[in-house]
Amino acid sequence: MKVVCFDLDDTLYKEIDYLHSAYRDIARKLWGNEWNLWYQNMLEWRKESVDVFERICEVRPNVVKCALLNMYRYDPHELTLADDVESTLRLMKEAKIKLGIITDGRVQTRLRL
Repeated sequence: MKVVCFDLDDTLYKEIDYLHSAYRDIARKLWGNEWNLWYQNMLEWRKESVDVFERICEVRPNVVKCALLNMYRYDPHELTLADDVESTLRLMKEAKIKLGIITDGRVQTRLRL
């Protein structure tokens, strides 16, 4: 039996895509229709090495940092496989190769695939 295992982070999915998806979701939950402006702010703060969740708590004092961390870590985020990854997995499935995933991420993390 042939088995191929893939690492989830930065192999099947790019970790930066997870971050972007999480930031979009958080911005939508906190700012509704104005989410895109705040999403862009979050990306800019990250680029400037600012603690994004601390900054959000300064802007929105009613928000608790641990709630933001939980949203980031545990809310389901929408990710898409890169075309080459998807086609490779499809070919391996057609060849009846068993597939597995290995990750050092949190067990509770959920993805919408």
